[in-house]
Amino acid sequence: FGVKKGKDEHAKKNRMTGREFFTRFPVLHPFLLKQMETVSSTVDRDGGNTKLHPSLFLLLLILSKLYPSPMDGTHSALSLAPFIPFIIRCGYCPVYRSREIAARALVPFVMVDQVLSTVSSLLT
Repeated sequence: FGVKKGKDEHAKKNRMTGREFFTRFPVLHPFLLKQMETVSSTVDRDGGNTKLHPSLFLLLLILSKLYPSPMDGTHSALSLAPFIPFIIRCGYCPVYRSREIAARALVPFVMVDQVLSTVSSLLT
């Protein structure tokens, strides 16, 4: 966040942990969660509706700039887990770029011990 510190857009030095982000800006957690709920409810899984919510890309872009924290396994009021179903739902968007950014955004939200079950549920 802020000034880009390297040429690689997805380099770790251009991102911050989800825990750090939501600790610095705690009011953004419920706001982003509510926005993700609204945005993901507009995604048409069958692909018949290609009208996208104006905030879809921006929300996913912000979430994709986060990366997992070593302390993510601990329970807190600023847990990243509630975002997962909404990000997955955004992955069903018929627009390729939206699916790509949803996939990038999902990575920091899946705990190491949940990777196998998450990948399995995405493939079914």
